[in-house]
Formats: sequence, C-alpha cells, structure tokens
Amino acid sequence: MSTHDVTPCDALYAAGHYMLERSRVEDAAVLFRTMLLADAADERGWLALGACHEQLEQLVMAEELYAAGAQMARTKVRCLLAAARVFSQLDDDRADEALEQAERFARTDEEVELVERELSRRKS
Repeated sequence: MSTHDVTPCDALYAAGHYMLERSRVEDAAVLFRTMLLADAADERGWLALGACHEQLEQLVMAEELYAAGAQMARTKVRCLLAAARVFSQLDDDRADEALEQAERFARTDEEVELVERELSRRKS
C-alpha cells in the first residue's frame, strides 16, 4: 500500500491505536469518534471506540456503541460478536441473540471462523 492509498479513516484508525498502545484512551476515543464522523459505515471505528469504553470500564456504553455499529456499519459481524462478549460480562441474556445474529450475517470465511471461534469459546 502506498501513501496515496491511505484514507483519512485509515490514518485516524492508526493514530487511535497508537494512542491506545500508550494508554491514552481518551485521546484515542477522540480520534475514533472523528473517524466515525468521516465514515460511520466503517466497522473499525465502532469496534475501536467500543474498546476504548471497555478499557474505561464503561461496559454499557461499549455495548451501545457495538450495537450502533451493527446497525450502521457495512459489515457487522465483529460488532455483534463484541456486543455478545459485553452482554456476557454483564450477565445479559441478549448475548445469545447477538451471537445468533452474527452467525446469520457472517458471509466471508473469516467472519464464519470468528463466529465459530466465539461459539466454541463460550461452550468451554
């Protein structure tokens, strides 16, 4: 990939992860919010912003972001899986429903594998 192939969202995503790696969660969250303003259909922004709120132990907010991502993003399987994991942490019955939705929306081999991995992790 040349520098001409890098989109503004790619740059914001990379900068946000740079901040997360340095435990600058609030700064990362600002970058991911900006990324979502630029392209609300980019699932990476929803996942990354949700992860920021998980790190801040704001699980309800994280789940709401993952749910929003599942509605807005071009692809939604990862957001649904993240929501299922948060629901499980919150002992919320909606975890199974989110997993079932992820299974229904999985189109690529990678997405199918992610869902299968999550299902087997939950069974063990």
